[in-house]
Amino acid sequence: MFRQLLKRRGLLFAFLLLPPSALAAPAGSAEKSPRIEVSSPCDKFPRNSISPARVLIENVPNGKDTHTFEFQTLWNDNSKQRYSFSVPPGQTRQAVIYPSMTDIQLLYRYRNSVDESISLFAVSEDAPFFAVLQEKTPSEWNMLSHSPFNAQVNTFDLMDWPADYRMYAAQNCIIIPEKLYASYLDEPHRKALRQWVLGGGSLWLIGDRGRKITAAPLGRGLILHVPSLEGMTDKEKEAALLKLKTETKDIFPVKVDGYYDTPFHPKTPDAFPYFFTTPSFLLGLILAAFAVLVGPVCLLRWAPVGKRQRLFILIPSISLGISILLAAVILIGDGTGGRGSRAVHILVNPQDHTGLITQSQVCQTLILTNNEFTLPEDVHLQGCRLEKEKFQTFHANGYAREKLENYLREGNLCSGGWFTSRSTLEHRLTRPITTRAAVTVIPMPQPDGAPVLQSTFPGALSNLIYRDASGTYWRIPNLPPGERKTAVRSEKIPSETPPPGHFHAEMISTEGELGPIPTLDSIKWENTRITVSGPAAGNQPLPQQP
Repeated sequence: MFRQLLKRRGLLFAFLLLPPSALAAPAGSAEKSPRIEVSSPCDKFPRNSISPARVLIENVPNGKDTHTFEFQTLWNDNSKQRYSFSVPPGQTRQAVIYPSMTDIQLLYRYRNSVDESISLFAVSEDAPFFAVLQEKTPSEWNMLSHSPFNAQVNTFDLMDWPADYRMYAAQNCIIIPEKLYASYLDEPHRKALRQWVLGGGSLWLIGDRGRKITAAPLGRGLILHVPSLEGMTDKEKEAALLKLKTETKDIFPVKVDGYYDTPFHPKTPDAFPYFFTTPSFLLGLILAAFAVLVGPVCLLRWAPVGKRQRLFILIPSISLGISILLAAVILIGDGTGGRGSRAVHILVNPQDHTGLITQSQVCQTLILTNNEFTLPEDVHLQGCRLEKEKFQTFHANGYAREKLENYLREGNLCSGGWFTSRSTLEHRLTRPITTRAAVTVIPMPQPDGAPVLQSTFPGALSNLIYRDASGTYWRIPNLPPGERKTAVRSEKIPSETPPPGHFHAEMISTEGELGPIPTLDSIKWENTRITVSGPAAGNQPLPQQP
């Protein structure tokens, strides 16, 4: 009898120790897997480059679980960006995932719900940057792959791509003859290219042989007018490319710690004020009291020898009471929500009535009762957790970045680990906008040649710096919207040096389209700094934008 009972208990223990897969239904009755397809939004795309991806997920009608599909991109600090799509049983979802300009030269891969990871595009360490040649561009420009540029060169017809600036996000430069740019590309594609340049791209327009290399800045990017290589000998071509490399060395990304530095975001606010600096004395006292109660007090006083069975009631009761006390102390002591600081940079292009908002923010969270927030689908979001470095020799700023875990983004809803309780977090956001905000040069000649400026930004501009075509700097301390003011010559070079024909200013924080990109509502932003910049508008077409 005892042996039979032991045998039955043994079978029960063995059953409980079986892995979940062993308890699944037989193979013949398994549910059909969902159909997942990944492709490029267009038929042609540069090899070994980060491409937008079109995803199709079709879940089975009788599926019991919601399948999640994830895209991942590595960021400069080794954190990961995930795009998750939950598709209920019997439903289908399609979407296009675009990389951000901050993802240039990084890995792009996807993973599905069964943890299958497949690399879609992995960049080559031997290629410092990617160049796309418009079809019918002279073949001499393929020499970029064997020149000092050491580029990954591909040739495509840009008219085959959607007229979306995000299609060019992973490219360092796009090369096209000026005549083709003006006569072959339509205005939507030219506008998409200019918006890409605004955010940091480099557009090379090939002119006649012998013309001087000129750089026309546009936002954070450049439109380069370069001479043709046709009719040159191989040595002359090599010399011309070397000269081009020398004169444009500042436009290419710099590699730092194995990753490419991308200066597309404003400087991240200092994170030191947001660290938890000192441990809580009260929490330590409560934990010490718990150790005393469950140790000496229980064993010597409440559950002495002969009454040890009381421990079965005492220990859980004390643990529950201390847990409730700890939760109350933490909630009352820390509070809810959080505080933070953010820097916002708004780039505008008055010719196309477009702009680009880039935002860097750091926050310290307390106790979060809700970590869900909405974000428009066209906003690119990245995040990481900041931790103190034990050894600050390798990090001058004294903190390290760690990847976030278990965060999701489905459509406009962001949830999960984007914001976690009692953490110091850093986020970067990018969003394209349509706006008519601009700083305009009014044609009102002044005796000393001082320009008259007018702003259509919703908030007053302060410390406005304007640099005219001759390189002279002009300053206006305060420029309210709608008013015209005459600028004063700046005798010394300002700390912010916009390119010729551009302006740079600070703007009072405003709500709406030209304000900060909102994220979690419970975070109190103690400091928000907004800067605006871009080419100044005038009566004549802007010369740098063909």
